[in-house]
Amino acid sequence: MNFEARRKKVYESMDKNSVAILFSGIEMHISADSYELFQSNRNFYYLTGLRREKMALVLDKSIEPVQSILFIEEAEPLMVRWTGKRVSKEEAKEISGIDDIRYIADLDAGEYYVELLPISGYKVPRNETKVRVK
Repeated sequence: MNFEARRKKVYESMDKNSVAILFSGIEMHISADSYELFQSNRNFYYLTGLRREKMALVLDKSIEPVQSILFIEEAEPLMVRWTGKRVSKEEAKEISGIDDIRYIADLDAGEYYVELLPISGYKVPRNETKVRVK
């Protein structure tokens, strides 16, 4: 599938100087040591081809040329037994066609303010919203 062409269509519909952030999602706990079967956010999957939790896609149209950044979890070999295999930067690049792959843990902790803009079919608040990165 051509995920780059799909992202291009999204960029064409975005306002100039805007940024879109999509999260893949997180696993839901059923009990202390059990999780529901994970299903990636459909929009995230449609634009990246990736179905793993704890990832984020940033589509940045505030700069020229436009930029796609994919944040993934860093693979921890000792955790594979419990969490399953994580996608590597190389695998993420090959699947998604995104060159700029970064580890999500490299995001600076803190609070970020974002303005949620109305999207056709969705109701969002008109005020600023706080996003916390731990």
